[in-house]
Amino acid sequence: MNKQLSAAEKPEWIFQTDNFRFDLQQILKDSLYYPACGLDGLPVKYLMGNVYSFVYADYGISSEKLQKEIKGRGFKGYRCIHNENLSFDRLCSAGWKPDLSDLQPGHGFGGNWTDFTDQNQIFAKTIRKSSPLPDYLLNGGIGYDYSEPVWPEYPDLIETLACMRGRIGVFGRKG
Repeated sequence: MNKQLSAAEKPEWIFQTDNFRFDLQQILKDSLYYPACGLDGLPVKYLMGNVYSFVYADYGISSEKLQKEIKGRGFKGYRCIHNENLSFDRLCSAGWKPDLSDLQPGHGFGGNWTDFTDQNQIFAKTIRKSSPLPDYLLNGGIGYDYSEPVWPEYPDLIETLACMRGRIGVFGRKG
């Protein structure tokens, strides 16, 4: 858990390990959205306790590869209660809005289909047109210090995290 961010109350569904009932509305409340995530478990490592639901999205990772990774290596110290493939339409029709969004620019040779930090590109337009915006925005990767805001709605650098070979800037929403 990151002490610089607000702690989340542990949701009731997390205790339902024996008779787990998948309620999309409950599961997605206060979740973290991580586009172009690959198999990166660092958000779980650093943010479990700030959020309890992680929405990983990556067109470059098949569902089968993700399932194999979770069942094999998994995220150390955590176990998966439930995972399910969800379409973007199903997420939006459930009224989903993440509390945190994690950007890894990685366009070009990094494999992302757009520059997530560019507020004029499709990703930023999609996230920014929904209301309310996530409370926090994470921006990180390899090669830069990631301490400068990338979207005007997130001017406040709360913390910079060191991770593997790079850094992650944690930005708060103004207002």
